[in-house]
Amino acid sequence: MSTLPTEEEPLDISEVRRVHRITIAHIFRSLFDAFNMDRGGIYTAKQLFINPGKAVRDYLGANRYHYTPPFRILIITTALALFAIGLSEFTEAAEAQFSADISESVNNGKEEKIDATAEIKSILQEMSGYYNLILWTFIPIMAFFTWLLNLKKEYNYAEHLVFQTYLFCVSNVLGFLFPLDHFMDGRIIFAVIYIAILFYYVYGFRAFLRKSWLRSFFESFFIFLISSVLWSVFLVLFFGILISFRMNA
Repeated sequence: MSTLPTEEEPLDISEVRRVHRITIAHIFRSLFDAFNMDRGGIYTAKQLFINPGKAVRDYLGANRYHYTPPFRILIITTALALFAIGLSEFTEAAEAQFSADISESVNNGKEEKIDATAEIKSILQEMSGYYNLILWTFIPIMAFFTWLLNLKKEYNYAEHLVFQTYLFCVSNVLGFLFPLDHFMDGRIIFAVIYIAILFYYVYGFRAFLRKSWLRSFFESFFIFLISSVLWSVFLVLFFGILISFRMNA
C-alpha cells in the first residue's frame, strides 16, 4: 500500500493538515523559502543521521511538518562546507588540477597551444560566489539516475530530488573535515570523506528504497560513479567553452 499522502491525515491529536505530494513546483516554492528554519532543524538532522530512509519517507508523507525542508538545510550546510574547504589546503590543489584539466580540454586538437592558466584563475575568482550553485548541479544528476533505476517504485523524480538533497546535506557536514589536512596527509582526509559519503549514500539508498545491502551497494556505487563522471565532464566542458570564447573574443 502506498505511504504517500493522498488525503487529509492527522499529524497529532490537535491538528489536521492537507499534505500534498512533492512536485517540481513544490520544490521551486521551497527554494524561495530556503532560509526559514522555523521548525525541526535539530530533529531533522538527527533523523537524517540515524535513519535517512525513514526521515525522507516521513517528509514525503503525512509527517512532513515535523521536518525542515531539504533546501533550507542545503543552503546552510553548503555555506558552512565551502567555508571549511576554504580553510583547508585542498582548495589550492583542487584548483590547480581543475585548471590543468581545462587547459588540456581547451588545447585538445590544436597545434598551437594556449596558456589559459591566467584566464582560468580569473574566471574562478569571478565565479567564486556561485560555487554553491555549481555543487548543487550534482543533485539533479544523482536524482535522475536513482529515479531511472527505480521506475517501478512509487516515487516520482521530484521525490528522488528531495531524497538526494537530504543526502547531500549530510555529505556537506562531512566536508567540515577538510581543514584537518593541515595536520595530516590531505589524500587520507579526502579518502576518508569520500568513503564515508559513499557508505552513507548506500545506507540511505537501502533505507529509503528498502533494498538489500548488496543491491544497494552496487546500485549506489554505479549511480555515484556515473553521476560524478558526468558532472565532472559537464564542468570541464562548460569552463573549456567559456575560456575558449573569452580568449578568442
